[in-house]
Amino acid sequence: MTVRVLKALAVVCLALAIASIIASVRSTLRAGKIQGPSALVVLPSGEVWLGVDDALWRISAQGQLLDAQPIRATGLPGAAANFVRSPDGSIVASVRGDPTLYFLEAANARIFRRVNPQWPAELQKHGARAINFAFDAAGRVAIATGGGDAVALFEPDGRFVARSAPGRYDFTNGLWWSDEGLWTTDTNRFTLRVLDGATLLQRREHVLGEAVGGSYLGPARARPAPPGAGMPRAAMIRFQGDMTHGGVSLVGADARVTVLPHSVDMEPRDVDWLGDELLATDGLSFAVLRWSADRRAQPPFGDAVVQQRLRALAGERAALRKDYMRWLIAACIALAAGMLFAGLVPWLARRAQPVIALDLSQLGTPRVGHMDLLRLHLRLAGWLLLMAVPLLLIELAGPLGLKARLGDSWPFVLAGFLIAAAVLALLSIPWLLRRIKRLSRLPEFEPALNQRAMLQLKAQGQVVARTLRNGEQVLEAFSLMPGQAWWVLTSQRLLAFQPAMFDATVAVAHELSVVRGVATEPGKVVPKAWWQRAAGDSAWLEVTIEGQSPLAGSVGSPVLAARLAQRIDALAAALRAQAPPRSPAAPGLGADRLARRRRRFIASALLPGLGQWQQRRAGEAIAFVGAWAVTVIFGSFPMLWTLVEPFTGVSAIDVTVVVSLHLMLSALAAADAWRSEALASK
Repeated sequence: MTVRVLKALAVVCLALAIASIIASVRSTLRAGKIQGPSALVVLPSGEVWLGVDDALWRISAQGQLLDAQPIRATGLPGAAANFVRSPDGSIVASVRGDPTLYFLEAANARIFRRVNPQWPAELQKHGARAINFAFDAAGRVAIATGGGDAVALFEPDGRFVARSAPGRYDFTNGLWWSDEGLWTTDTNRFTLRVLDGATLLQRREHVLGEAVGGSYLGPARARPAPPGAGMPRAAMIRFQGDMTHGGVSLVGADARVTVLPHSVDMEPRDVDWLGDELLATDGLSFAVLRWSADRRAQPPFGDAVVQQRLRALAGERAALRKDYMRWLIAACIALAAGMLFAGLVPWLARRAQPVIALDLSQLGTPRVGHMDLLRLHLRLAGWLLLMAVPLLLIELAGPLGLKARLGDSWPFVLAGFLIAAAVLALLSIPWLLRRIKRLSRLPEFEPALNQRAMLQLKAQGQVVARTLRNGEQVLEAFSLMPGQAWWVLTSQRLLAFQPAMFDATVAVAHELSVVRGVATEPGKVVPKAWWQRAAGDSAWLEVTIEGQSPLAGSVGSPVLAARLAQRIDALAAALRAQAPPRSPAAPGLGADRLARRRRRFIASALLPGLGQWQQRRAGEAIAFVGAWAVTVIFGSFPMLWTLVEPFTGVSAIDVTVVVSLHLMLSALAAADAWRSEALASK
């Protein structure tokens, strides 16, 4: 299999992954439109109106389907979010995204009047999202604003009357009228608040706390007929934290809440009373659940025709959800295959290229075995293992019987021991740092202090070999900290290699003939910063380059720093004497190269992976695109859906986390694309 075929397969797999993601999103959006039975209201005649997606079903009190018509045939602009009885016997509907209250004739389900509540300025933006409301006997309507954290009262013609006190609610949904006033739900505080019917000032509150089947307070409906002694005053939905699953409860006159049996594993949508029976629409079973007056669960409401049509909708939604999972699995498989093919591209490319012998005979840092490196590290920092002694003693205290012998004094002994160990560790730090500094001056410790660069040179030997010119030889490998790049000093140049997911890339190439100064003391040839003066690094290296920013940093070992300075200085002087200096950065810093770097930087910032794809780095591109796709599917999409359809509040922390993930991913991809553009070629 050739490199070209692997690249083509990676492209095809990436395209299939994107297409599968689009198909999965399409399936879940289609499934999301099938909500099943939702808005529910019982007419004074006993007829039941049921909102089923974009249709209105009219069902007799005995459960027979009388009519099913598109919701737009009624004059409503969209699916009904709520149905409520008005005092004149008509039915009032609300539609999500629309602040209008639509009055429908009970006989023919046609709009005969519209009322637009005159919201105060501070609640204006919440009017279109407010879907829960209730009428009193005089026709005034109280509306819960949901995420507006307030309840507002309006006259029958829509004139504003009053609003609840600011800060009184943390999200509010359900509400109903009683002789005492207006009962309202403080959703996220699990509290029922009774307000004055004229001023909406609070009269009293009832803290409910968490409950079986759900804690957050949802929509509610008052019992239409005056209840007898001990009978519930209202039915209320209680949601779990996702504001989808939950159960149905009954609220008594004393605010005592009783959870109905068989109502804790459902997706409750709406409730209403059919005489003494309670009906509730369930989005999980796609049924209208029913309970008798004595709170016993009954068979679902509706005859065989109603049940069959609801089951058909449930089956269609289940099929779409299966399609969503299939497409999502297909996307993951295609993405994994694409990453595999992209990862094989550099491997196959390396195998196809002839192996170039990399001459390391002049390499300054000695190459030692793994056991020798381990011994050097133990001599340098083996004392850190002593930090584990207190933890080891604590673990062995039980088996050794120390806890039993010390009894109640064991916690005090333990605390004293830990404090003493911490103080001893802090006091020993200066001595330990001096010891490391003293040992680092010995040549034998250089392989351990320069291990990172030596490992990179070993792993990326062929990349380095293909970067060298004819006659150019590797002399040193070192890390210039802080920074991710690792450096190679050759007989002609200073090369900086930027680590990548697969192969390192040349980030900077400086001709030694343009080096103008080398020093091992901070501030010798480069102005010394305050933190450099405070650090007093004994392994410091500074290099000034004509026309370029100076290089400065720590190379780990003072021995290495001294040798680098000596070699760079000698080579630079010799090369300047042989020939005029070559300009290394002119090709890399041209206007066209800089413009291309900026374009790829912006591309990766907008869509992580796009810039990498333009750089022909398929593996990195697929990795970034895959991470971005996962973040969108499992982070951004659910959050935006919740914000657009605000069934519950979205915390600032959740928004911050999702936005931060996107920004971090874009920043990483953009920085990677910027660094991977070589500033100079050999």
